Amino acid sequence: MFIEDIGLQSIGKVIELIRKYVNENNVKFIAIDYLQLMRDSIMTEIRMKNILRQLKQISKELKITILITSQLSRAPEEIDDCRPNINNLRNKEDILKYADIIMLLYREKDFYKNSEKRDRAEVIIIQNDVDKIIEIIFEGKYSRFKNFKEWVLL
Repeated sequence: MFIEDIGLQSIGKVIELIRKYVNENNVKFIAIDYLQLMRDSIMTEIRMKNILRQLKQISKELKITILITSQLSRAPEEIDDCRPNINNLRNKEDILKYADIIMLLYREKDFYKNSEKRDRAEVIIIQNDVDKIIEIIFEGKYSRFKNFKEWVLL
């Protein structure tokens, strides 16, 4: 595993680093945290579309998986269910256009302090307009998630 903490970078620099790690180390998986911090020389309204398009292209070209975290709006806190949905994603249209799978995390205890599911979380998977919810275990002490049940996403 390689960690590159480069702060605010242009999409060109990120793609340069991706190529470097794939070519020199045969890396197959890249994680980018988080989308809205990436810079581009293009005007703001088309910036995300350009960044996502370039990441999708490099992913296909190099045959790698790229996971990108993105910021949600605060809207889930304002509704009764509190579960995030696709409408809570910033730059939703562009993300929908370029993402193969969208996954949203939800922890009931963050919204309901008396929740009996203190160690549980849900992964809401959105693929081809179909939502699936998978329950997982959250180990807060280690800031990690574990399988609750064995599952396979096809």
